[in-house]
Amino acid sequence: MRVYALSKELSLSNKELLARLKEMGIEVASHSSSLSEEEVERVRQELAAPLPEEKPSPKEESAPKEKPVPEEKPEKDKPAEVTTPAPAAPEAETPSPETPAEEPAAREEVVVKFPVTVRQLAEKLGQKPNILMKKLLEMGVFASLNQFLDEETAVILGSEYGLDIVPFVPPKTESPGPAPREKPAERKKPAGENLRPRNPVVTLMGHIDHGKTSILDRIRKSRIVTGEAGGITQHIGAYRVTTEKGTITFLDTPGHAAFTTMRVRGAQLTDIVILVVAADDGVMDQTEEAINHARAAGVPILVALNKIDKSTARPDRVRRQLAERGLTPEEMGGETIAVEVSATTGAGLEQLLEMILLQAEIMELKADPTGPASGVVVEARLTSG
Repeated sequence: MRVYALSKELSLSNKELLARLKEMGIEVASHSSSLSEEEVERVRQELAAPLPEEKPSPKEESAPKEKPVPEEKPEKDKPAEVTTPAPAAPEAETPSPETPAEEPAAREEVVVKFPVTVRQLAEKLGQKPNILMKKLLEMGVFASLNQFLDEETAVILGSEYGLDIVPFVPPKTESPGPAPREKPAERKKPAGENLRPRNPVVTLMGHIDHGKTSILDRIRKSRIVTGEAGGITQHIGAYRVTTEKGTITFLDTPGHAAFTTMRVRGAQLTDIVILVVAADDGVMDQTEEAINHARAAGVPILVALNKIDKSTARPDRVRRQLAERGLTPEEMGGETIAVEVSATTGAGLEQLLEMILLQAEIMELKADPTGPASGVVVEARLTSG
């Protein structure tokens, strides 16, 4: 029996049941782990009586507080021994600050107003635009002369030429602009009384042509992928999907290397990342990039093994590849949930949606529907004139 199925039977949340299982000495990886019949019967019998073992814990905490008091006395004697080598230490440290002091002095600061195009940055750095475009190409970024660059990319380019890129900060004025920004921060304090569970925001990430948009297309029962050039997603799209058990907001991010910056933005906006890996293709370059972006954003990763309907599909090989990169599936004794799906036939998609909502339940995502709202611009375009 699965943990989440037992939690429904006992009318407990998955998080509470996982905590009680740990107290009973039953080790489980996550809410989708399986329990034996003996463990299930034991849980049903013992969960009726709560364990009052929380009171002795503060006594144990008070004990170590008494120990550091006598430890301060010998520490007073130790500084007397350290005073002798103390004068020799600053003499050895004097040459070390001199060498790093010369490096910042040699670097020149260049003030750049963001957003900045490749042409504008080339003028600031005193370089030819085609040379800058070549550097970007080496970094895996395909940019034109008029394409805007983010601050992180600009700083990396500046360091290549020994320059420090400093973003332009406009001078503060007495306009009423800053005032309303401080008020929402003050209103957030009492908002905890009105917190309600909110829908999870999920991002689909992975290698190009592994079926990210096709999976979302199958879930929404529409044809998003037909509107893209060559069937490749070239922008970020937000879509809401309503299921019988809840609503999920999906972010579809590009998988091509040319859209690395946009893919990073997608990971930072999400609560859960769905890593889409083709069962017949395995882990590829953009798959590893997506794993790194998700880990940098600090969000949980669920794996969708797509194209399972193909005759060349080898899901076991893909699971081993994921385990080598720190995403060990539950079938191999790890904690990563991996669901076999098919965007063509729709197999496994219901289970994938269920795992997303279970993960969101564990995370206890909440928001205040009565307080002031804040949002993030997912995608925008500039029209001349």
